[in-house]
Amino acid sequence: MELKTADICTDDGRIACTFVAAIEASPTPLTPHPTAEQYTGWKHMSGLCRADDPAGDGLVEINGKYSEFADGVGGHATQKECKDHCEGEKDCLGYAHKENGDCIIYGPGLDVTDLVWTADSHSITGPIGDKTMHNVEYICGVKLPPVAKPDVMKESESCRPGAMLALALWLTRLWQ
Repeated sequence: MELKTADICTDDGRIACTFVAAIEASPTPLTPHPTAEQYTGWKHMSGLCRADDPAGDGLVEINGKYSEFADGVGGHATQKECKDHCEGEKDCLGYAHKENGDCIIYGPGLDVTDLVWTADSHSITGPIGDKTMHNVEYICGVKLPPVAKPDVMKESESCRPGAMLALALWLTRLWQ
């Protein structure tokens, strides 16, 4: 460091440079998001939600909106409040939450600005990928696809009358 001084920069062609001061580290370290609360039907990851770039160049931002004052009374939304905002939007795919900070919700058509939200417009509207942009201050919550419920047989589709009785009698004979 002691050799890196302005006087080593010359105009004689031997060493051409511009002297700049040393880069200093940020005085405020990032505060990691607390452990994510887990909700049924959601997958949570560390970082900001992102989508896969259709051009194959990594990850890209997703269309949506953000707010630092989305708790309903002008303050920071909790993780649950942020998730609930997303669930309240028909096209919401997921959310990112920063403790004591932003709530971001993602999806097509959600990029609107009003008294609470600021539009964050991007050409990519989803789906949210399974990777995130590294940022320890945020967690990303992604809606999981609904689980299909098994079909339940209707009474009319059940066994013919007497079939169970016949099976029981046959099994009785088999065991004799």
